[in-house]
Amino acid sequence: MTVVMFSLPAIREGMTLSYREFSALLSDQDPDWMYALDLVRGTFIVTDSNTGKTYADTVYGGLGMYSYWTMYLCTGHGYQEELQTLIAKEGKEYARRYFSFTLTEIHRLEKLRVLTPDDFSDLKDALTV
Repeated sequence: MTVVMFSLPAIREGMTLSYREFSALLSDQDPDWMYALDLVRGTFIVTDSNTGKTYADTVYGGLGMYSYWTMYLCTGHGYQEELQTLIAKEGKEYARRYFSFTLTEIHRLEKLRVLTPDDFSDLKDALTV
């Protein structure tokens, strides 16, 4: 039997990652970060540093913060209506330059699920900075 040890990063309320920081983190496919963020549900704010505007979103149910934020990184807008309009007008590079993500409320899963590299392999090309 193989035992895999994770050194989970400290995921905390108030933690902020720029679009570029998070994209780089996911491109490295660091399993500790992937796993830690996948265990988190809650509320986060997308901040547009160009305009100062903020957009609130929530993560509950089957997908964790990792999966949800990955949708934002792949699309630039995470299917949030106002951001879809902005990215359609300005392009995905706008999100790369100006967006950051801040966790404002965290709920952790009670049951852990084991992730495999296959869970993330299809995202590598989409997340190239």
